[in-house]
Amino acid sequence: MRTSISRALVAAPTAAVITFGGFTGAFATEAPVAAESPVGAVAAQTTPGTDVTAEAARNNYSTAWMWEIRTAFEEVNRRREAAGLAPVVYNVHLSRAAQASANRSGDTADFLPGGSEEPTAPADTPRGMPSGGTYLGQTSITMHTYSHYLDDENHDARETYTGYPDDFEQKVLDPRVTHVGIGGIYVDIQSEDLEVNHLVLDLWQYPESARVLGSHQDPWSADPGSFLPPAASPFADVATDQQFYKEMSWLADRGISTGWDDGTYRALQPINRDAMAAFLYRLAGEPEYTAPAVSPFADVATDQQFYKEMAWLSDQGISTGWTEVDGTRTYRALQPINRDAMAAFLYRLAGEPEYAPTAPSPFADVAANQRFATEMAWLAEQGISTGWTDRTGAHTYRPLQPINRDAMAAFTYRYAATTSPR
Repeated sequence: MRTSISRALVAAPTAAVITFGGFTGAFATEAPVAAESPVGAVAAQTTPGTDVTAEAARNNYSTAWMWEIRTAFEEVNRRREAAGLAPVVYNVHLSRAAQASANRSGDTADFLPGGSEEPTAPADTPRGMPSGGTYLGQTSITMHTYSHYLDDENHDARETYTGYPDDFEQKVLDPRVTHVGIGGIYVDIQSEDLEVNHLVLDLWQYPESARVLGSHQDPWSADPGSFLPPAASPFADVATDQQFYKEMSWLADRGISTGWDDGTYRALQPINRDAMAAFLYRLAGEPEYTAPAVSPFADVATDQQFYKEMAWLSDQGISTGWTEVDGTRTYRALQPINRDAMAAFLYRLAGEPEYAPTAPSPFADVAANQRFATEMAWLAEQGISTGWTDRTGAHTYRPLQPINRDAMAAFTYRYAATTSPR
């Protein structure tokens, strides 16, 4: 393990716990969330029965953590530039797998001086990543920051030791590497006055001509909250001052929606279930997937538009479809999707996170025992749906109402800003 050292004089923190920003907002007309805090990938390492204490929102960006991720990203490209190699590209979906490895990192002892500090590498190529890539391996960067009492003016002397595995440079200078995913954990070991930022880097190669959704020249630009809508609308029928303009233009920028051949988006038109499948598949980064030769749905032909995307939803358990009286499974591709079913789709896309809704329901028109009540409550808790406020002051969700394409853009944008697709 090779290290470098930097020193800084900083104001001592008033607490050992670090918190990360998240969404806040009030229920209102289905409108943008009040605070669009940046989001991304970070987890806190906590060990019961030890003096380790840290608080973080897994899969949420924070300003502090984005600095760490960006620092690691720039370190890789600084070394590649010095070696005359092309820079790598940051990818949010590859970062999902890197984060999973970081979450499996060792216990507290591994992060003390002399510990292993090595990433827990996946046994095989990570699954569900954008198609067309070759996995080249994994490396890590570990930053130890020691705090030493200096004076009574509430200042500490801080020393940071940055450690790299012995093969770090060999791996990041592999000329085949084109894309990187970065995840990490933060550990606060109070008895040692030690803070550890452990970053895991997954290295990938993609063909130059490949379309790799979720790729960005810089980690900051990957954050939906940093997206600035263009001055000229990407769609002929969407005005720049229209409700959800930012979210609809974000869909176009990220390649999630291409609109129609005539250049329109048709914002107030309900979104059909086949197009919604395409949206979610692209939101997940167009993962490697070969659609089966026999359709999982009796009413979806293998040569039908968006067949691959609908079959992927079935394969992932995101859509179960209907079981008809004759026992066949159907998807009803050209039927608009209702708001309750969309809640279920997004909840499953997120990996069905552990969640217990609190009573009463956040929506006056959603009963606690209603189908998809948990999923709709989860949308509200995550800030993905704000619902409506009616004339009596009650908050409603309108679960059986079809979701329009503009509101679908808002749901998709907020989902990307609060959670990572599996």
